[in-house]
Amino acid sequence: MPVIHDGVLKPRLASIGTALGARRYSQDEVIEGFRELWSGRDREFARVERFHRAVRVESRHLSLPMAAYPLQSFDEATRVFLEVGTDLAERAMGPGFSSELVLLRQAGGG
Repeated sequence: MPVIHDGVLKPRLASIGTALGARRYSQDEVIEGFRELWSGRDREFARVERFHRAVRVESRHLSLPMAAYPLQSFDEATRVFLEVGTDLAERAMGPGFSSELVLLRQAGGG
């Protein structure tokens, strides 16, 4: 049922769901992947590693294989987001759910 306040249709939260990328990597695997990307920039990598260890997570779920990162352009990241993000949104909403508007935030761009 729509929510109307002072004659104005107000947005409402219809559903909440979660979905994770299909590929699970340990935090150490992710850090090692960053080590390869930051090769030759040891000082900067030390900050990246410190940050990733400080968050104290055991694993991360990625939508693409680690070898696919980093994405080569903003256009590629957008394409991947649209392909993978919509699949994640459908999984999070569950079967039979339909909506005119879906907002999705995926950290990591793919």
